[in-house]
Amino acid sequence: MLVLETANLIAEKQSVPLRLVVCPSCRTRYWTDLGIFHYEESDGYSWSTRFYVEQGASLDDLIEPIARLPAAGIRNCLEIGCGYGFSLDAGRVLFGWRTVGVDPSPLARAGHKALNIDIRPIYADTDTELGGPFDLVYGSEVIEHVSAPHAFLEICRAHLAPGGVLILTTPDGDSVHPDVPGSILMPILSPGHHLILFNAASLQAIALAAGFAFTQIVPREHGLVLYASDRPLQIDASSRLDRGLYRTYLSNVLEQPGRPDDLRTGMRYRLFKDLVNTGNYDAAKALYDTIVQDCRSRFGFELAPLAATGLDSAIRDAARSGIFAAPFCLPGLFFFRGMIVINASPNPGDAAAWFDAAALTASAFREAYQVVGIDDGETGMIDRDARELAILALCHSDPELAIKRLQSLPNRSEAFVETVTFRLIDLGRFDHASRGAGLSSAPALAAMVNGWEHLVHGREAKAHIDLAEAARAGGALGLRAQSADMLALASANPDAAVRLAQALKAQSVPLDGLFTRLVDLGHLPQAGMIEPAIANNEGWNILGHRGTLALLHAKEPAFAAELFARAADRGATHAPAEEIWNLKYHRLLALVTARKALEARRVAQDILAAGGIVPKDIRGKVDALLKDHPAARPATVR
Repeated sequence: MLVLETANLIAEKQSVPLRLVVCPSCRTRYWTDLGIFHYEESDGYSWSTRFYVEQGASLDDLIEPIARLPAAGIRNCLEIGCGYGFSLDAGRVLFGWRTVGVDPSPLARAGHKALNIDIRPIYADTDTELGGPFDLVYGSEVIEHVSAPHAFLEICRAHLAPGGVLILTTPDGDSVHPDVPGSILMPILSPGHHLILFNAASLQAIALAAGFAFTQIVPREHGLVLYASDRPLQIDASSRLDRGLYRTYLSNVLEQPGRPDDLRTGMRYRLFKDLVNTGNYDAAKALYDTIVQDCRSRFGFELAPLAATGLDSAIRDAARSGIFAAPFCLPGLFFFRGMIVINASPNPGDAAAWFDAAALTASAFREAYQVVGIDDGETGMIDRDARELAILALCHSDPELAIKRLQSLPNRSEAFVETVTFRLIDLGRFDHASRGAGLSSAPALAAMVNGWEHLVHGREAKAHIDLAEAARAGGALGLRAQSADMLALASANPDAAVRLAQALKAQSVPLDGLFTRLVDLGHLPQAGMIEPAIANNEGWNILGHRGTLALLHAKEPAFAAELFARAADRGATHAPAEEIWNLKYHRLLALVTARKALEARRVAQDILAAGGIVPKDIRGKVDALLKDHPAARPATVR
């Protein structure tokens, strides 16, 4: 059955269209032309190796399948079709394996030289002498290139030690679907290079047919990982690559002398991206400074958003000339720098310029790739996501422009309209939030905006009416409306607010806001009913409110003093200074109430010694408290 028809990526065969068909019984997809591409003869395009090293290679996807193996039992590894050899190098560096690769391509020759690893520039056969047998045979994204997969598995078995493990990764043929974005679909199809696209069932079936007694398929996004052995397998399918281990490998490559420039750029980018994704923003910014110098010395431009406007047209033209005067990871560098700004900067609106640069260069690179019939999944993701994230950033700095961009955003989803509207609500931009809600087909979103505006301006009864209406929509929007309705009810009907909170607790709705609101409003018994749900929250504001509850409601002044102290310590670096002094005063009050005179005198001394930096109203309350309780007054100020 015909699935699709398209042009061949191989230049000399582009005049004859390729047809992808599907087997009606096993649902394996394959191209009607199973002609073999001679990988030893050409890169395919002059810049393919640099593209792979700087951007295309998904190193964590290469390493994760081998990292799942039990630590014991693997001493040596053969990789068939190893490409540049990153997974071989990682096995050697991280696990101490002896590694051998076979691959005749120019990409493999470049990796052999750059990484100084044992890669044989040949096609393997069953009787090729490679120094085996091997405890592990690995074929990452290879079997889809093979016209005779049964023979390929025979070759793998011939080099596998008894009880050894075969790992194969391949695209999931079931991902060939119209809903899959083109930037993902094109690397899966790769017409002219990929020949057969297995699904989970057919991949497992071919491994069993090859004589493996034990098999396990681990799915991943748009791909499959097969583990096969003659012995029972102990593979934890839920395990993910340890990010610290991954960064250790990247850093090791960068520490070695004599690495080519493209390899250093690519590894720095991957390390930078991983640091951002794991929230290590300070380390990421320090590394970014090194990458800025790298771009300046290699390409002669400053790695800043303004550079994108001058580079985009040159990038589009470079596919034909083969000369790219920018790293292929440039869109990602802009994108993840923007992520630092939007997540860890006092001015998140500044991230819009970085995301705009990411989208502009991603679009340019994708146009260049498509000239030679390829695409890149991550660049496609950046092309899409950067446009949306720029809108979210603009909500902070220019909400009018954010709404205009939202209105003109192609293929905008209901979910993203909600996200932008919620961001504008959180920022108190209710007029713009109403316009955002107007782009949604769900009337409940407009009710949500109205309800929040009433709530912020103290009109709790009106807020409850609108938020209750929004809650009837159900789903994520309804849940968020109910969460806001708790706050509206806290003023006029705190018992109803608590009942609603107890109903929502099972859905992991955070109750922090309700707790602090109940304390601020003086509804302390109801706040006490909520406290167990937020007791693990160590935020300074929550700790301070718990201290107030312990002091005024639970009548536990000693515990209140401890909570106020923890709150002041937690907020020392980022809470407003006035709030910190207020917490110190309340700690003093709690210690006086608990008749802990010695501790009270130490706290009072700390406050009084600060002199003029203590807010006047706080100093006045401290003086009044010490006047009424002279035992707490430090001796130096008696």
